Amino acid sequence: KYRTVLLQRHQQRETNEAIREAEVKQQMEALDVKAKAVHGRLDEMTDKIKSQLADLEVELEHDVDRLSAKFEGNVSRGAASCIDARAELNSCYTTLKDSAECQIFAKKLEKCVTEALA
Repeated sequence: KYRTVLLQRHQQRETNEAIREAEVKQQMEALDVKAKAVHGRLDEMTDKIKSQLADLEVELEHDVDRLSAKFEGNVSRGAASCIDARAELNSCYTTLKDSAECQIFAKKLEKCVTEALA
């Protein structure tokens, strides 16, 4: 009688372990499916962003070419006159931790560039 009880307990443990193993395997498969879905969406988002970036690069290149043709020669003369303002702004950004304090230099550079292009 004792051996039959031991065998029954052993068989019950094996059955319980098999059930737990099946449950864990099912959970792992479900997580794998979810992970693949998430990675698929992330890949789609990445591809979309790369496509948008490529479009922006082409658009920017076109705008630069168009503006270069429009201001042919004026840009280099105007840019040379704003070197001091640009240097002051750069110095401010590199030495200060709060970039809000550099707004004066940014406005000075903006004014210089606007006047140079006018």
